[in-house]
Amino acid sequence: MQEEAGWRGVLTDNVQPRIGALGASLIVGAVWGLWHLPLFCIPRQDIYCNQRTWGLVICTKLLSVLITWVYTNTRSSLFAAILMHASWNRSNDLFTGLHSNTGGSAFLVRLATTVALVVATFGPGKLMRTRAKGPDLSTWRPGRV
Repeated sequence: MQEEAGWRGVLTDNVQPRIGALGASLIVGAVWGLWHLPLFCIPRQDIYCNQRTWGLVICTKLLSVLITWVYTNTRSSLFAAILMHASWNRSNDLFTGLHSNTGGSAFLVRLATTVALVVATFGPGKLMRTRAKGPDLSTWRPGRV
């Protein structure tokens, strides 16, 4: 839980206004990947120890884009970001095939494809759809034409 408070609530919120949502996501993803590097040296950490570090760094960058997309589109809800991060962590426990070279590679391609679709659909600047401009109804009163 505390990771997302730092990644989204502090780092993303401070970097995104300057370089956009995609750039902020990639920076947060890199920092997030570096944050986990010490776990590769702990033998009891099966998910990290004896695994390829580049896979983790790429996945954290890609996942960071998706979490930023959720965070941004839920009005900066840390709860939504925490829920997505926790779901990611639990899915790694449930789908053990992801730890194989074939499963991990297939998953990485699917994750990259999903991120590309999100960025193409919502735009790299905000990762949000802009509302279509319509008539300003804020001054409308019944009976006025």
